[in-house]
Amino acid sequence: MWCGIYELASAPNPLDPDIFAGKPAWSTNAGPRGQFPGRAFDIQDQPWYSWAVVVQRVRGVFPWPRKKIDKRLDPWHLHQKAPYEMKNIIGRKVGMTSVFTADGRSVPVTVIEAGPCTVVQRKTKETDGYEAVSLAFGDIKKSRVTRAMSGFYKKAGVEPKRTIREFRTGIDGVEVGNSITVDGFAEGDRVDVAGVSKGHGFAGGIKRWNFNGGGRSHGSMIHRQPGSNGDTNSGHTPRGSHRPGHYGVDRVTQQNLEVVRADAERNVLLVRGPVPGPKNGLVVVSLSVKSKVSA
Repeated sequence: MWCGIYELASAPNPLDPDIFAGKPAWSTNAGPRGQFPGRAFDIQDQPWYSWAVVVQRVRGVFPWPRKKIDKRLDPWHLHQKAPYEMKNIIGRKVGMTSVFTADGRSVPVTVIEAGPCTVVQRKTKETDGYEAVSLAFGDIKKSRVTRAMSGFYKKAGVEPKRTIREFRTGIDGVEVGNSITVDGFAEGDRVDVAGVSKGHGFAGGIKRWNFNGGGRSHGSMIHRQPGSNGDTNSGHTPRGSHRPGHYGVDRVTQQNLEVVRADAERNVLLVRGPVPGPKNGLVVVSLSVKSKVSA
């Protein structure tokens, strides 16, 4: 066994990238320049292969072959499942631009970097009382994850993510480990985009509630004041009255937005019109609940 390791470690370039695809033939009799003629067999099935990988990794000869080693040496192994088409996804707002449609119209669109998202949990009526799936989005360092969330991701068998959101509609057939991409969206779909609006700090009534304000003339004396506070005999401000205060940082949902383009290769979703939130803000895209006729 140790002879096999020594022969493999002494070769200048023992592993070619095509080896993992099973193309060349290998033998225990090492030839010159790392060539191994003879009977063909799978090197990864040999009993000394794991030790050889450790030796070669320490020597820095070739990168770590994750396909065979992750499940034995790294607890953060991934579920290798095919992508699943689903009209729910988490993304990041990139910005706005304009594109031309097939009929020659120039339309303003918001660029959303949507997915890929990983299904990390499936809730059922038997265990949780309702049906839902949890999607995770955004890479994060393992050192930034709490122990509780580390155990959650380890139990699901997926890499840690930055954000988790739950969806209750359009989840038929979704399993833990599935990868959700923009393949589920098509041109002309109507979606609802939810996000956190931009923060404006403390704002007055004109900016916050679109008050008209007072007269602009020199003698008006009331230009941007909120005006009357209501009945003075009641002794309190009526509930729901519009007053100056904190403006923004609210969850806002923009409904019935048209999907102009879905680029699966670059994980980009182009949605007609503005969406809430600043650039790089987190947004949640789901199928519209109030579908309209395409514009």
